[in-house]
Amino acid sequence: MFTKSSIAIGLLSGLLLLPPQAYCADIAGKVANSQDSPALPAHVSVKDKNGSIVGQADADSVGHYRIRGLSSGEYDITLNLPGTKYLGQTIQTGLRPEGLCLDWRVSETAAALATGRPGATLGACEAAAAAGSGAGLGLALGAGAVVVGGGVIGGLAAGGVFNGGGGGTPPKPASPGI
Repeated sequence: MFTKSSIAIGLLSGLLLLPPQAYCADIAGKVANSQDSPALPAHVSVKDKNGSIVGQADADSVGHYRIRGLSSGEYDITLNLPGTKYLGQTIQTGLRPEGLCLDWRVSETAAALATGRPGATLGACEAAAAAGSGAGLGLALGAGAVVVGGGVIGGLAAGGVFNGGGGGTPPKPASPGI
C-alpha cells in the first residue's frame, strides 16, 4: 500500500528523472544590398561555443534564409558571400526560445551590417521589417548604427557584436569582415 509521502516522493523523483525541456529556436532573415536587392549567393552558418557548426542555410532567390531547431544559447553567426563583391561578417549573439530575425545589409567596402529582433518566422521577420518596427531591442552591426524598435538612433556600435539577449554573458567582439 502506498502512503501519501511515498506517492509524493515517487512523483518528485519521476520529475527529476525527466530530461530538461530543450527549447528549439530558429534564426531567419534576409540578405540584401543597399538597394534592398538580394545579395547572392549568400551562406549563413551558426557555430556553438565549441566552434562546431550547428546550423546553416543558403539564401533563396529573394535573399531569405532560415536555420531551424537551435537550442537557446550563445552562438557565432557568419555570413559568407562567396564569389561576390560583397563583404561578410561574423557576429556573436544570444538566442532565446522565441528565435531571432537577423537581417544582413551588405556592402563592397564595409563588413556586413546585421540587425536583429526577437522572433524568427519569415512572415514575422518580413512584417516587422516592412512596418519598420521590431518587437524589442536590436543592435545594428558592422556599419556603426544602433537600431531600437526599428529606428536608428545613431552612435557607433561595437563592430561585429550583437547582444540578442540570450545567455547572460556580455557580448564579445567578433572577427572582422570576411
